[in-house]
Amino acid sequence: MARNLWDKSPDASEVMVAINAYRGQVFAANWTRQQWESAIDSGDFSTQSRVVIAGDWAKEVAAAQETCSIAAEPVVAAQFDHGRVLAIEPNATDVAELGEEIASKGRFVSPMQLLPRYLRNSAAEEKLGSVQIENWG
Repeated sequence: MARNLWDKSPDASEVMVAINAYRGQVFAANWTRQQWESAIDSGDFSTQSRVVIAGDWAKEVAAAQETCSIAAEPVVAAQFDHGRVLAIEPNATDVAELGEEIASKGRFVSPMQLLPRYLRNSAAEEKLGSVQIENWG
């Protein structure tokens, strides 16, 4: 989504993006152009990602500078009536193009080396509290 924003607003100094995380939260990331270029070089996009209460993200949007472009998936963007938040639907093509850009820099990884990076516990894990999945059974 950040890459799409820079395609649409090449002069933006910063971008903010959000995807509905449900439970009154959004998965959000704020990027400067330098942070984005570093992430492309390293292949690590998780450093800017975080879980935010939806109302707190709305405050961040309201406080954002005019030089900041802002996008969210349509269900989140629809909650803003002032038109500052652009609705962008993330899709597989965007992910493929980003992968191609990373590959063009010679960064490859075996599928067996890929590891998920979760930003929060699942609803079931939150309900379990301190019980560890490894202790089941």
